[in-house]
Amino acid sequence: MIKLAAALFLFLASINGSIASTQAKIGVIDVQDPWFYVGTIGPTLEHLRKTLPQYRFVSEEMGYENLRSAIDAGELDFFIAPSGFFADAQEKNGARHLATQERPQSVDPAHTAAGTVVVRQNSKFRKLSDLKGARVASDSPLNFQSWITVLGEIHRKGEDPDEFWGEKIFTGHQLPHAVSIVLAGEAEAAVLSACELERLEESGVVPAGSVRVLDEKTGGLT
Repeated sequence: MIKLAAALFLFLASINGSIASTQAKIGVIDVQDPWFYVGTIGPTLEHLRKTLPQYRFVSEEMGYENLRSAIDAGELDFFIAPSGFFADAQEKNGARHLATQERPQSVDPAHTAAGTVVVRQNSKFRKLSDLKGARVASDSPLNFQSWITVLGEIHRKGEDPDEFWGEKIFTGHQLPHAVSIVLAGEAEAAVLSACELERLEESGVVPAGSVRVLDEKTGGLT
């Protein structure tokens, strides 16, 4: 599902623009997603250590606030983080990306950050606005590509994103998955990252056709 470009994902150049010693410290945002570590972080660090043996790459998992503090303090040579976090660090700290994670399904990775809202196939809900006050499941309230982009869409439709949902269930990327919670009837909707539903169906975690997408958009995702 993931195609690596160069060293991978979004990195922050050090304030000096170069690595000051033979040790390079990499801050890795703690998304708690096992697929992210297996398919992204592990291969990236292995590639860096193999191709640049003169440096000792040291990685540290950090929460959003700790990573932000480390960047502000100039304690990192590089960081790996989602596009939304990078955009903020670019504006505030002059971060610049060295490589980007690209999905094979994406024509342009600069225009494919998107969230998906799904409900059970037989659900009474037909569009996103129908879900006001409903129970929702998702991985994390800090996930830019899923949760935050959907909040932006809710705002665009004239609703208050802070007041829109009823009960919120956040899995922390642990099992059961947000879609499984919906299928079990414990939530009316799940908020996912773009392409995540396809990945879940292909892997057999979610039966194909058991859920449907609300207010689906095709092409030109941003």
